[in-house]
Amino acid sequence: MLVRLSASPEAATNGQLVSIDSSATSFANLPKELLFNRSFTREWTCPYELQQVCDSHLDQNVLRIEYADFLSSGLQFWTLYEFSMKAEANFTQGNGLKYSLGKI
Repeated sequence: MLVRLSASPEAATNGQLVSIDSSATSFANLPKELLFNRSFTREWTCPYELQQVCDSHLDQNVLRIEYADFLSSGLQFWTLYEFSMKAEANFTQGNGLKYSLGKI
């Protein structure tokens, strides 16, 4: 499984909503006839101060972080933060794992 994440905008300014999209996540190297019963769930991980926001987006394609949520979290502006999405498959992948992880 290939986890692909993209942020929009990449650098947010005052008052902007930040979205992290995981809809490009897909299965790789599987014949089409095996895809019909393959699925996965999503679990978002945010910096601790925003984890409640992530938890409210459980199994959604897009994580949306409102400016007000970021502001009230107490996180510092102009600092890089890591967000990740764990895609857990309903089957064991070729590498022996049931999940793949993407970070942005």
